[in-house]
Amino acid sequence: MHQNDLNQKYHSVGFNPFYYDLFLSDFNNIDTAIYLYNNIATDEIKAVFAEIVRKFYLSASWDKNNLRPRYFGEKLDIATMTRPLVLSMFAPAKEIVLIRDLRDIYCSQRSYFKAETTVVNELREQGKIISQIYTSRTDNILFIKYEDLILDEATVMARIWEFLALLPPKTHETSTNNALFTLHATAASPKESIGRWKRDLDPQDQQVCDREFADFLWQFGYNSLVEPSRTPPGA
Repeated sequence: MHQNDLNQKYHSVGFNPFYYDLFLSDFNNIDTAIYLYNNIATDEIKAVFAEIVRKFYLSASWDKNNLRPRYFGEKLDIATMTRPLVLSMFAPAKEIVLIRDLRDIYCSQRSYFKAETTVVNELREQGKIISQIYTSRTDNILFIKYEDLILDEATVMARIWEFLALLPPKTHETSTNNALFTLHATAASPKESIGRWKRDLDPQDQQVCDREFADFLWQFGYNSLVEPSRTPPGA
């Protein structure tokens, strides 16, 4: 939308400062322009966005009469560029990585999105990224298994509170958790979602998933009939 088309309920600070080849003619040395957009501009924009995010959460906290927030939390797709961007903007950040049997995720996505042509390949690549993060993990990263969270929530949550150096909350939001599961569920219950691949997949699909996800499954202790292609790092 052009800034002149904005009505009074919107605000604008000018045109979008995108990079165009046309702008390069303003520079005698093209390397100066490249450095501006690849270094100075990106660092400045990240700093501004980081400050806006901090002020959003501070404002929300003040609005709820909680004046001393320790953390704010965001959910993100670990396989996208969002993760390194967020980590660079808010270093040192604490990171909780939730992992799950990729075969169960395959069943869930196939059921929810009604598509499966590229799911196996996408999950295999996501598994590789998670494995790399696990291998290079630091004290600021906590890995949690979905199955452990469902079957032994109290123990897992105790690990999370310890990791964050926080006292556990006095109340447990069971109703909220159940409502969220119902909203996205493709299984009868959280417990029924564990190991669903044994029921949902025919033998051929089980073999395909075992083969494609073998390294991930072995690294994180999931039973698989297929040997990994290599010794998983950090296993």
